[in-house]
Amino acid sequence: MFKTLLANWRSHLLPAPAALALASVAGALIALGLACAALYSVSASKTFADGIGRFAFVFGFIAMPLAALLLLGAAVREKRALPRGLVIGGAALAVLISGLATSLGIGFDAESTFVVSAATFLFCFTPLAIALFGIALYFASKGWSETRSAIAADRERRALQMIEARGEATLADLAAELGMRVDECDDIVDVALRDGRLHGWHDAQRGLVYSAAALRERQIRLAAVVAARGQIRLEDLTRELSAPRDLVRTWIYELVKRGEFTGYINWDEGVLYSAEARRLTEAGRCPHCNGELSLAGKGLIRCGYCGSEIFL
Repeated sequence: MFKTLLANWRSHLLPAPAALALASVAGALIALGLACAALYSVSASKTFADGIGRFAFVFGFIAMPLAALLLLGAAVREKRALPRGLVIGGAALAVLISGLATSLGIGFDAESTFVVSAATFLFCFTPLAIALFGIALYFASKGWSETRSAIAADRERRALQMIEARGEATLADLAAELGMRVDECDDIVDVALRDGRLHGWHDAQRGLVYSAAALRERQIRLAAVVAARGQIRLEDLTRELSAPRDLVRTWIYELVKRGEFTGYINWDEGVLYSAEARRLTEAGRCPHCNGELSLAGKGLIRCGYCGSEIFL
């Protein structure tokens, strides 16, 4: 789950190719600056303190300002708010490091003082770094909400595609593949069904989701199985359809409403029977106990004695 979550964010955090190329050049320049400053300090200094001063000054006054400029150029090329904020934040950090290194180099100069070093850092570099950090925070906060919305929309699109492609999916499987919590997937499915972006059935109790096509295929199979066998126990029917009893019951009622199934069932015995509608209507009595029948709904008659339901 963590890997999936990281992959979702990585695509939104990485800058565009042009901006990423400039940022990579800035990183290479920093590495080259470190190497050149180290070589210069070793070859040109007479004491250890002198070497530290030369290294810090060369690295801070030359390499890091150039890296900061390249990062600002990358920020200009980047159009998305969150990556732009991160790149500007990198430029601000480069300015801050440049100021610290330059001030350190000045501080190690025998002709300078600590006051000059501190003043250089506080008045020359710190204001610029603070300004850049402020701009970076603005773009990052703006891009954060946009990125979260984009990731949520992408997850929802992928979840609905997975349900449509598989026909049947568990919320646990969707959560694992999308890097989400199960309750988040549950919310996505409920909202999509309510808004009409997903057509199907959500068995919230068991964490199952059926697409409309899969649901229709199961109902057709149900009617075909009962019609072929004449009668079947609900336990056998639920095993054959790989669906819970209450869901099979719902499917039966939907078939009856569409006029695609006739027969009767005694829920206590758990046996479903297939029969012709005309024969059931003409008989006028319960095929199970021969009791008097009463209308219970459209296409449905309930026996008042044994509780059997006759589907017309």
